[in-house]
Amino acid sequence: MRLQPARYGANRQARRQYILLPLALSSLLFGHLVAGTPTTHAQRGNFFLRYTGTVEARAGGGPLPAGTRLTLITARSATDLTICGSGAVSDGRGTYVIDVQPLPDCAASGGPRNSVQYYFVYNGVIETDARSNAALDRPESWGDTAHRDVSVTVIPGVEPTDLLVDADGTPYLPLFRLYGRVLLGDAQQPAPIGSEITVTTADSGILCGTGTVNTADGWYYVDVQPVADCAAQTGPGLNLVEFDVAVNGQSIGPVYSAKQLDLQSGPGGSPSAVTRPGGICQFDLVDTDSAVGTRFANC
Repeated sequence: MRLQPARYGANRQARRQYILLPLALSSLLFGHLVAGTPTTHAQRGNFFLRYTGTVEARAGGGPLPAGTRLTLITARSATDLTICGSGAVSDGRGTYVIDVQPLPDCAASGGPRNSVQYYFVYNGVIETDARSNAALDRPESWGDTAHRDVSVTVIPGVEPTDLLVDADGTPYLPLFRLYGRVLLGDAQQPAPIGSEITVTTADSGILCGTGTVNTADGWYYVDVQPVADCAAQTGPGLNLVEFDVAVNGQSIGPVYSAKQLDLQSGPGGSPSAVTRPGGICQFDLVDTDSAVGTRFANC
């Protein structure tokens, strides 16, 4: 990985280039699934593990169009991922199919009670997760089909990508993504298209992410980069990082984050949503004294 933070003002014109990560994935062998949210199962087939269902926009936005991509990964940290499968919406109902590859990092190990944690990624961020106990050394666990509907966040004015990749072509997750509207002044008028949003650490001024307003009604997004200077420290208790969010150089207010680079396990073996990287948080940036308040990136 070659992700480096920048001192505030040192390279404000720098922009991460998001690249579509091409995936050529085939139908393979499928195993018994234990999901974190309700999932139904169909008959066994000649594959390792398969997910099928629909992809819909949150807040009643309806099914996503044909060609929309959904990627399944496992992850040890925000910069250490394994791509386990990928699929595309195939019809007007939002239907997708993902066949999971029989790879060591994509399978359970250590006995039938153990499972592997999967993450569903849309437009570069984690939208939901699931668990499976399909194992390479237990053929009786192969061939299960699980129905899983996935709701995703659609940001106005943004053409979705697949996984984000760095300059070396290595996939990664953002520490977290901020999105919403930028509203300025007492009249709360949308910020002009092209207005710059910066996210810096409050104590040392390290630039952790930049973005721009993309639509006439003020929609923006910023990916906070997965580098050590922008991440919370591991250890006992809840460690926080305070960020300052600014629009065109003017501070809008603080955002606090407990996001860590590693995916830490919580109760039941699942990483805590508070510390897990790769999520997406909606924060409207409103430039009025009465609207500035504490924002916590719990996503």
